[in-house]
Amino acid sequence: MALECRELGYDSAIALGGDALAREELGAHGIQVLKGYCIEEKSAKGVTAACRRAPGDRIIMVEAGEYAFNRAVISIPGIKILRGLWRAPSNAVDHVLARFAAQRRVAWDIELNPLVRTRGHARQRAIQRYRDILMLHRRLGVPLTISTGAASVLEQRGVRDAMRLCALFGMGQEEVYRALGTMGLLLRERRDVEVIGWAGDRPRSD
Repeated sequence: MALECRELGYDSAIALGGDALAREELGAHGIQVLKGYCIEEKSAKGVTAACRRAPGDRIIMVEAGEYAFNRAVISIPGIKILRGLWRAPSNAVDHVLARFAAQRRVAWDIELNPLVRTRGHARQRAIQRYRDILMLHRRLGVPLTISTGAASVLEQRGVRDAMRLCALFGMGQEEVYRALGTMGLLLRERRDVEVIGWAGDRPRSD
């Protein structure tokens, strides 16, 4: 699946599950695979406990739920992505939550699989939810990520596929490119604020 990602035009991917290949072998094939850790707890307390158990090298993401749950989850340190928003209740997010997520730098994920695999009302619901999320992104700057949700090579989608699918809810090509690069940007931001030295009483960073 990592090699297929490279062939589809990606230079990196986030994988949930075990480590099938060593980092050195993946690097030799020109693809960086970051390790994801998805939390499906239904309470903020459970999410906090799961975060403590998560290995330190994982990108932590949480399945969205009710509004109050999402609000609490975004405030938990270490959470990088709120996913599964297309399955969440219709009032799961709003402009207040979007502003808070933008401040906390917690991305909202747009999964492509519902646009391919669902039909009828379920598909229209996903399109409308993504349209609403895109509007909040444009107005308030909440970060967006794009994921395939693929569990096999057959479900993987290339960059061009992502553009065509995202066009269904009005997302432009440049917005797709930016969303595909969001995770790398968030990881760089995290490294940029690490304290590496002291100058008097004030921290100094590079």
